[in-house]
Amino acid sequence: MNGATGLLQAALMAMASPGQSVLLPRNVHRSLIEACALGDLTPILYDLPFMEDRGHVVQADAKWIEKIL
Repeated sequence: MNGATGLLQAALMAMASPGQSVLLPRNVHRSLIEACALGDLTPILYDLPFMEDRGHVVQADAKWIEKIL
C-alpha cells in the first residue's frame, strides 16, 4: 500500500459507519472501493458530466449534484 491509498481509505472509513452507504463518482480511485469492502460500506456510484467532444469529465456543479441526489 502506498501512502495515498491508506489515507484515502482511512478518511472514508472515518466519515462513514459500517452498514452505511456512500455516494462516490464512478471514476473513484479503486482504493475507495476497497475501503467500502473493508469498512462494510455500500458504494452508490454515479456518473460525472462528460464532454463527448473532448473525452474528459468536467467538474460537477450544484445542479448536477442535485440531480444525482
